[in-house]
Amino acid sequence: MNTKNKLFTLLLIFMVGLLAACSSEEASSESKDEKDQKKKTEEVKKESEESKKDDEGKIGEEKREDDEEKNEEKVEKDESSGVEPNQSSPSEQLPFTRISFFHDYMAPDRQPNPGIWIYTKENHPDMFDDEQYDWDKYDMLLWQISDEEMKGKSYKTDSLMLNENEIAIKVNFYYGETDPEGKFPRQYLLVEKGILDGKTFKIETIDGEKLSLQ
Repeated sequence: MNTKNKLFTLLLIFMVGLLAACSSEEASSESKDEKDQKKKTEEVKKESEESKKDDEGKIGEEKREDDEEKNEEKVEKDESSGVEPNQSSPSEQLPFTRISFFHDYMAPDRQPNPGIWIYTKENHPDMFDDEQYDWDKYDMLLWQISDEEMKGKSYKTDSLMLNENEIAIKVNFYYGETDPEGKFPRQYLLVEKGILDGKTFKIETIDGEKLSLQ
């Protein structure tokens, strides 16, 4: 091999080595950049997770504080109304039997004024004799209203609702006007003896519309 060829060969070897060195440096640089990028990504992810935890903690704390404020307001409201929390006065439905008259001439005359009357063994009209009614077991309630718009309508006592010491007489009106004489509604009821003692009364429709006993 002559001198010229040797020089060419050496130059070629040098260039190949130089290229290999550059490639190695680039690969090393790229590997370092990838590591740096991965590290930055992990740091950002960690910061995001920590921020999320902080936000969740703040939200949870705010919710607890809000719930505590609502509970305090509820207790204050209950105390101001004089009623203990979660207490109510349930109504009790009293049993009764409606007294019907087969003919108008058999029925007692209406009272001159509206109101409530309670009849007992010691005090009751003569027509309700002891043979027909067991006054040892029952008392009798009579209600009569004075609402002009209810005159002549068909009706019946729907229920007697006891709430503490007050009895609400619920009346169901139906079929419109059926009484040509337009009489004020009234009804006699048999109830358990003594169940009306010491009670006050109000009367209303089944929809809660107040009726007049005066």
